[in-house]
Amino acid sequence: MVASPRAFILRHTRLRPVPGLEEIRLYLADDVLSLWHATQNETHDPDAAMPYWAFAWAGGLAIGRYWREHPDAVAGRSVFDLASGSGLCAIAAVRAGAETIVTYNLKDFPRSALASYSITAQGPSTFLKNLYELDPDAVGHTLEQQAAAIDKSFDYLLDRLRVNVPGFVHTFTQRK
Repeated sequence: MVASPRAFILRHTRLRPVPGLEEIRLYLADDVLSLWHATQNETHDPDAAMPYWAFAWAGGLAIGRYWREHPDAVAGRSVFDLASGSGLCAIAAVRAGAETIVTYNLKDFPRSALASYSITAQGPSTFLKNLYELDPDAVGHTLEQQAAAIDKSFDYLLDRLRVNVPGFVHTFTQRK
């Protein structure tokens, strides 16, 4: 664990506009390998994860640019930000008018920071439970379709979902 994550970030990155999305500013590093080695040294962990958070990756840039040019694609909708590293996709979604960000990184999207954008952030389990409350039949049907699409049983799909969205699976199985 890094003694002071904030100090580490300030030491190894610079706050600057994201290339191609200059209206968004992030703390970015210049070289992934150098930062990765610094992370390994600082944490004393040779298997430390790659610092994806310090880079604006091509996929996130493409999505961010698309949403900037086509805000109607996300305006008023919910956007699932999965493993985006820097949060670039979620930030671009906020700027384009998304209503809800669904992310495992709730700590990175405090209510106070989102309030002026009239947006909320939810964890995936909460989001799925809310969808289920709105239309249990549609959610159940969608899960059945997903199980069929991967050629697995419905119970297999629920077991896999239980790993990442246990609250949703509990709610779903209790009311089924």
